[in-house]
Amino acid sequence: MHKKRINPVAPADFDATQAEFFKPFLRPDGSIHNVYGTLAHHVDLAKAWSGFGLYTMRGSTVDPILREVAILQAAKNSDCAYEFHHHAEIARHLGLPEDDIEAIQAGTPLPAPDRALMVTCANDLSEYAKLSDATWGEMTETFGLKTTFDVIFTIGAYSTLALALNSCGVEID
Repeated sequence: MHKKRINPVAPADFDATQAEFFKPFLRPDGSIHNVYGTLAHHVDLAKAWSGFGLYTMRGSTVDPILREVAILQAAKNSDCAYEFHHHAEIARHLGLPEDDIEAIQAGTPLPAPDRALMVTCANDLSEYAKLSDATWGEMTETFGLKTTFDVIFTIGAYSTLALALNSCGVEID
């Protein structure tokens, strides 16, 4: 866990702009996840980020379970407990077996080739800032060019988010 540096803005303390933008992110009890409360410190950035985030979560060509495998590996590579925790919950909801989540956390191989390829993609991008020739070839052959782009940008987006979460010390809620 990284040292907490700033407190998330509580919904009760939102100004009018924050309240309007973050309204869709409120939980039924009126609270908000710490990631959004932290982003509330910079609403313009949150607005810009949200379009891309929504694309990676709902609009991309990546299968949702494979997307979560890639995000979990990116979170592990970034040592981002907050991101790993929340995306493990999403992955479970989508049906990713607990054994796969535990394997990602432990750094052990995944048995399904498509899931193992997502781990390889995240590892390549983390280590080399690009896909190796072998990974590029396997990705484009298996999933096509558009999905390969979507995987790269999804891993990049969540690696960037992990940098911010770790730097701000966002606590798991």
